[in-house]
Amino acid sequence: MIIDKIISHELPSLVLNDKIETALQYLDDWKVSHLPVVDGPNLVGLLDENTLLGYDDEKVRIQELPLLEHRVNKEDHIFEVIKIISDFKLSTVPVVGEEGRYLGEISLSSVMGYLAEMDSVRSEGAVIVLEMNMVDYSLVEIARLVEENDAKILSATITNLEGSRLSEVSLKINKTAIRGIIQGFQRFDYKIKAFYDAPNYEDDMRRRYDELMRYLDI
Repeated sequence: MIIDKIISHELPSLVLNDKIETALQYLDDWKVSHLPVVDGPNLVGLLDENTLLGYDDEKVRIQELPLLEHRVNKEDHIFEVIKIISDFKLSTVPVVGEEGRYLGEISLSSVMGYLAEMDSVRSEGAVIVLEMNMVDYSLVEIARLVEENDAKILSATITNLEGSRLSEVSLKINKTAIRGIIQGFQRFDYKIKAFYDAPNYEDDMRRRYDELMRYLDI
């Protein structure tokens, strides 16, 4: 998905002449740890709360502070936003258009909200987690075994296990009755690390999402 559909204009932006005290007030009001800094229509950078906490004088102006350069383009995919937010532990990431024009921001909560509305998350189904060496990974072969049981893969994600050559492949299947699929994987010596096929699986996922939103104070 191209991110221009979920750009927000809710957060205030800072200007270079603003003082630290203004930035701290905005951060507290909006319960975030990052804010965009603009100069006219253009993005200058991203201010990190940790930077502000290193100064005793709250009258210092933003133009005197180091800023982060993290940003995304309006034509980028949502996966790029997720990567940047995750890699740099951001609460929000600014979005720019041509020539660095500031267009708005995408927050962690809006990303989570978008993911929660994806068909692969909301659709009824089950989850199967396979563990394998990546040299043995073949989505074509995995999909064949699933489709032989009149099912489809709604989504597939791969997680590399730290300190190991193994990876976890998590499959969202469009059926809750997955006994035949499990047996098919076992016949071909796939290691099934976990599976979730309880009728209340979707309710559990929604509960976990709601808990995360409360934790983020959304």
